[in-house]
This record gives sequence, structure tokens and C-alpha cells, in this order.
Amino acid sequence: MTKKDVDLLLSISTNMKFIVTQGREPNTWLRRLGVPSSFVAMVGAAFYPIYFRPLLLPEEYKNEQSINRAGIVQEDIQPAGLKVWSDPFGRK
Repeated sequence: MTKKDVDLLLSISTNMKFIVTQGREPNTWLRRLGVPSSFVAMVGAAFYPIYFRPLLLPEEYKNEQSINRAGIVQEDIQPAGLKVWSDPFGRK
């Protein structure tokens, strides 16, 4: 590695440090991450039962949906003139 390569790497690393910290001390920047990271954790916890639970437990979700949809005839609730949706891959 030549001196020119080393100087380029040092320049890039210094510039990246400045961009990440925006000229402040890294500790100040890291302290401010507490609020956004806790907000992200709360949003993730709120969406877990909505999005990830059915993906992780598909059989339980299918049973729950069949109980919720018992007694509903899809043809009765489908708007007039619209074909009732069917799975093109034949999954049940």
C-alpha cells in the first residue's frame, strides 16, 4: 500500500466520522439515540402481533380466521359484478 493510498483512507475515514457525528463528540450523538431507538422498539412491538404473528404461526392464524369467518358466505358480501376471489395457485 502506498503513502497515497494510506492518505486517501485516512481522509475517507475522517470525512465519514465528521458526517456521522456532524462535528460533535460521538458520545453526545450516541446519547441522543436513546429516544429514537426506544420509539422504534415501541413501534416494532406494536406491529408484532399484526404482521409477524400470522407468519410465525400459520395454522393457529388459519383456525382463528375460520372461526371469525364462520357463517359468512363470500358471494353474499361480494359487490355485484365482481368475481369472487380465488387463489390462482390452488392453495387452501
